[in-house]
Amino acid sequence: MLLAERPSERFTLSVREHRLHNLLPELAACVGFDQRTPRHHLDVFGHTMAVVDGTPPDILLRWAALLHDVGKPLCFSLDSKGIGHFYGHDAKSAEMADFVLRRLGYPEEFARRVCRLIYYHMTRINFRTERAVRKVSRKLGEEDTERLLLLFKADRGAHSPDGGGGEPVLFETIYRRLLEEEKKEDTDGQRIEAAARRT
Repeated sequence: MLLAERPSERFTLSVREHRLHNLLPELAACVGFDQRTPRHHLDVFGHTMAVVDGTPPDILLRWAALLHDVGKPLCFSLDSKGIGHFYGHDAKSAEMADFVLRRLGYPEEFARRVCRLIYYHMTRINFRTERAVRKVSRKLGEEDTERLLLLFKADRGAHSPDGGGGEPVLFETIYRRLLEEEKKEDTDGQRIEAAARRT
């Protein structure tokens, strides 16, 4: 289901056929859950499906997309203006994803990597300094940081068109700059070593 061209079609069918609760009860709890925020025009399930469809068919990334907001119903609160908030849903979703993936028999290392992507999926908003970006990218490694950037883009693209979801991703800008600087340092270091060997 997750590696289909449009996974949302199969998951939506499982909702209509009342099979999703047996497959993934955690995700079933997101069906029809109104987010009550101008940033989102879809319920939690609809948003999740848009994010999954917006990622390439990479099984690790698709699992992260599928479960990235699964903790939202448990973290929901309303402010005095009636706007919905989901404080701490990134950590809660990662915790629930770990439980789901272990229940389904995925290897511990696979589950850990998926959960890290989920845990850090809000960093595009909260991590805006060079130090913070470097910390996250080193923890994830280059391969999974690239997956995280794809998750950012899919998540942002599934927000309301006029709800502020299109903010520039400062995290990616900083990360790309750091990557270029590291490559330049490696190249300069190799040149120095080569010059030293010739003398």
